[in-house]
Amino acid sequence: MTLKEEKISRLVLYSVLALFVIGCGTSKRDSGQVFGHFQQSRSAQTQDTKRTDEQAREVLDRVLKNLRYSRYWYERPDVGDDYAVGKQVSALIFWTKSDRPYTSGFCSPNIARCFATSGIQISPIMEQMAIDHSITPMAAFVSFLENGMGANTIHIIPKMKTHPPPVNTPPAGSSNPPVSTIPSQAAGHPVLFPKRLSLVDFEFTEKIITLPPLGLPSSILRREVPEEAYREANSVKQSYTCWYENSVRASGCTGTLVFAYYDEADSNWFVLRTCSSACLPVFQGDSIQLLRRWDDGTWAASGASGVNSPKEEVARLKQKILQAEMIRHKLP
Repeated sequence: MTLKEEKISRLVLYSVLALFVIGCGTSKRDSGQVFGHFQQSRSAQTQDTKRTDEQAREVLDRVLKNLRYSRYWYERPDVGDDYAVGKQVSALIFWTKSDRPYTSGFCSPNIARCFATSGIQISPIMEQMAIDHSITPMAAFVSFLENGMGANTIHIIPKMKTHPPPVNTPPAGSSNPPVSTIPSQAAGHPVLFPKRLSLVDFEFTEKIITLPPLGLPSSILRREVPEEAYREANSVKQSYTCWYENSVRASGCTGTLVFAYYDEADSNWFVLRTCSSACLPVFQGDSIQLLRRWDDGTWAASGASGVNSPKEEVARLKQKILQAEMIRHKLP
């Protein structure tokens, strides 16, 4: 091989090597970009999964808190014979999308139940529906949407006749004011939704969950006194006396108010008023005062305040309030 031919061979070899290196570099960069894109997609997917898991946990926690609250104060709902503490079940956990009225819950054929609650506060306004064991969690949820959610479901909260709270001035021409009543374990009133919800209004995920105990509400378990509780109790007691305002108080007429524990997320506050036998007949004995939380955090009488009938229901709620006693005021 001549010197000229050797130089040409070397140039060709260098050119091939250069192309190989450039090609490898390009291939490496391209594979790096693909791998980076895959990693980024995987990371975003992981973040979405994490957000979904966190949302599902929050929903499940809220619904279970509602169940404990409702079962303590209203002895509802019946979760059925299939609910066993520690049992692992498959459940479809659902919640409305951010631009819809907030509704959340879960369906589990393993316990033959769907539960739903609206709003973010702890409230006995819940719904449940019995479902078949043989269907899937998704099929149960679809059935719940089609046949429940304000239609044919069993409602948790008892219906309470709405009367104004006890008046402090006797009605004209009457010695006794009207008294509110609590119907004994009546069917509940329907939950009113702004519109019929459909599958497209929800996000959902299916999870294996371990059924927890359904014991006392968190407020009674923790027994923490909210910062505003004493202030609100002092304000409320001015409206719940055992005598008429601007009238002569009967000799020996005394009374007490017992305020139950409540949680910062609770929408209701139960109060027991007890008036002595020396008070006017309309005030004597026990009555249940139900306070509702306003948007600004203050409490005021609800339409079902001052109920003292039926006696069995008042006696049951009295024991619940005494078990959960937070504040006791003696009426002046």
